[in-house]
Amino acid sequence: MFVDHVRIFAKAGDGGPGASSFRREAFVPRGGPDGGDGGNGGSVILRADVHTDSLVSLFYDPHLRARDGGRGKNKQMHGKTSPDRVVPVPVGTQIYRLPPGETISRRAQGDEEDGEAGRRPVSPETFDVASLECVADLIQASQEHVLCRGG
Repeated sequence: MFVDHVRIFAKAGDGGPGASSFRREAFVPRGGPDGGDGGNGGSVILRADVHTDSLVSLFYDPHLRARDGGRGKNKQMHGKTSPDRVVPVPVGTQIYRLPPGETISRRAQGDEEDGEAGRRPVSPETFDVASLECVADLIQASQEHVLCRGG
């Protein structure tokens, strides 16, 4: 199966929680805070790959989510940074962004229906790409675009 249009939902990883702890040792009164910061979350990155020829993998798994950062520990130990989620896409992939809270509706086609019937999502072949914002165009091999930056 060949897929050349796909709609994905991406979420970067959140930063890990920091540790709230205090130094507790014998003969050290009021040792002070010693908690570490949480680790950074992973980013979602699209990478142009010459060995990928279709967007089928994104068609069946459209939710891209990177992992959250690790928890901080006592003794000022920082949490583990999560790896980035790198998704291979074909060379020549164009990335468009839908406006926040918008769905692709039949009104984009020119139908003037009111109510819920006019807000049904339609297939990507029927909406107007010219009205959307082009975020990136991956035209070279190994070119990357950070879709969501981790926290």
